Amino acid sequence: MARLPERRTLQPNRSHPAIPSPTATPELACPTTEGRWLYILILIEFQSTVDPRMALRMMEYTAGIWKGLEREDLGPDGEYPFVLPIVIYNGEQRWTAATDVADLLAPVPGELLGYRPRHRYLLIEIQAQDPASLPQDNVLSMIARLEQARTAEALEEAVGTLPDWLGRIREHELAGPFLTWIMHVLTERHGERGKNLRRKLGKEEEAKMTTLIERARKWGEERDQQWLQKGIERGIERGIEQQRHLLHRLVTRRFGTHAAERLLPLLDQHSEPESIAAIADAVIECETAEEFLRRVREV
Repeated sequence: MARLPERRTLQPNRSHPAIPSPTATPELACPTTEGRWLYILILIEFQSTVDPRMALRMMEYTAGIWKGLEREDLGPDGEYPFVLPIVIYNGEQRWTAATDVADLLAPVPGELLGYRPRHRYLLIEIQAQDPASLPQDNVLSMIARLEQARTAEALEEAVGTLPDWLGRIREHELAGPFLTWIMHVLTERHGERGKNLRRKLGKEEEAKMTTLIERARKWGEERDQQWLQKGIERGIERGIEQQRHLLHRLVTRRFGTHAAERLLPLLDQHSEPESIAAIADAVIECETAEEFLRRVREV
């Protein structure tokens, strides 16, 4: 990682159309020592279990990205952009799968080695990270700290430092995604205490929104009040949409694609945090897809 471009040299680049991919693919650009720009596509795959065929999957995803590019997306000489494949793993056991597709192949004689395909991915193993050794302004350090919380009390303590940390790194827009992930994923690991923490976090967020609205009413001009109110409403809508998306993913993994698709029109009927939280509880508590969907209709 020390040889990768520094973060300060990277710039988002959205000049190309959306690229079809099974994983998120942000595009960045950084200057090279030759004075040219290097375009980098970041291919990110999140894993909670070890997949022995991960190297093959990442090679498949990378090839899929390149195949989906149009002529105008290529370099001046028709060259394809660099793709950096990253696997972020948050499972309890150590990652044992090969990180290079070449390691999945049978041994070949020396004269054939030059024809053996190579494709590596960068592995970030969350549980193996030491948050204290990571830069304090690094998002990964906070993810590692939250992931490594072994009790609901430790998780609550880590969550308590989140607002100040987001303020220091000036990434306030990450508050919504972090809170959604904490409330609907991390708290589920701690049973009843986790549920209590989720309810507490939900009430705190509601109180923060109320405080913001009260401040907006007291601030100067009517135009400013309207602008702030719209910003708050957009923030609430964005948070609800993120929670719906996460619920859809959780239902897909627990009950399958068919149940997740049947859930979508039902989710559109819910815009209150309390009802979204009730649906999240049902994902964990229900044993079958039919029982889950019946609970959702009753919310």
